[in-house]
Amino acid sequence: RHRVQLAALVALTLLLAACSDAANTTTTAETPPSAPTATTTPTSSPAAGLPAPKPEPGGEWARLARMGVPRSEMPGVALDGVVYVPGGFGGLRGGGSDVVEAYDPEADVWRPVAPLPEARHHAMAAAHGGLLYVMGGFGDRGPTDTVWAYDPAVAEWAPRAPLPDRVAAGAAAVLDGGIWVLGGQPGGTDTWRYDPAADAWEAGPELQEPREHTAAAVLDGRLYAIGGRWQGETATVEVLDGPSWSFVASLGEARGGFGAAAWQGRIVVAGGEVLSSFDTLRSVEAYDPAADAWAAQEPLPAALHGNAVAAVGDGLYVLGGSRRAGDIANSGDAFGLRP
Repeated sequence: RHRVQLAALVALTLLLAACSDAANTTTTAETPPSAPTATTTPTSSPAAGLPAPKPEPGGEWARLARMGVPRSEMPGVALDGVVYVPGGFGGLRGGGSDVVEAYDPEADVWRPVAPLPEARHHAMAAAHGGLLYVMGGFGDRGPTDTVWAYDPAVAEWAPRAPLPDRVAAGAAAVLDGGIWVLGGQPGGTDTWRYDPAADAWEAGPELQEPREHTAAAVLDGRLYAIGGRWQGETATVEVLDGPSWSFVASLGEARGGFGAAAWQGRIVVAGGEVLSSFDTLRSVEAYDPAADAWAAQEPLPAALHGNAVAAVGDGLYVLGGSRRAGDIANSGDAFGLRP
């Protein structure tokens, strides 16, 4: 009798062990892989509402030498084969910076040049007649109207006629021998044209839509005001058409705090932010004026806002910026693209 009970107990034990093994095997097979860890920096690639990336005008982005002094919310201007990056948010406290660096694309090297006479962030800048002009921006007490011109030949800054109003977070570009400043705080729709020969400013036609944290570019003799922010980011784009502004095709993705440049017969915008969702953007778009259409391009290797964009020769360069929307997380990133 005891032998029968013992045999039954052994048989029951073996049966339970077999069931346990089968259950474990099934669970392992049906358990999905762990979901990837969420990041605080959205990738947003390609730009929302646009076709898949096209081969024109670019290829793959290359990582370049980092900035000597990481900064964001600063312009980038091509002059005599280098890109000048003046001011911006810099340092641990994120205040305005007087640092100016020049990036040499051929050597992939940054070098410091004479600092700005006044620390600035969200300034506008343009090059004309061999000089670098830095206009307005935020100082310690809000928007400013001061204008400075840098001469690389003597490494010196000189004052120029101030803006007719205080302006920050606008955009600047050169058209027909004049330097234009578009939008910005406080007005949003104001435009101003500077005559370097006369050292004088005059009012231009008002933009149809207010915009700050905006960008500007000139392509085929036409001046564009692109995207930006005013009670939220906007995707609209305006072109100066004779005495007034008119709308052209909108960006595929609304953005503010980004850079733009004319390159390879297109206007290219890169990076930016959307404060309502605290998104930082990797997306890149190119505008074809003949088709009046934007197309998504190869996204940046990292999401950035407050970055500069400039074209030198056949290269396009995205310099500086912050990795976090609405915040100063300067990385000193630099990326380059060639056809």
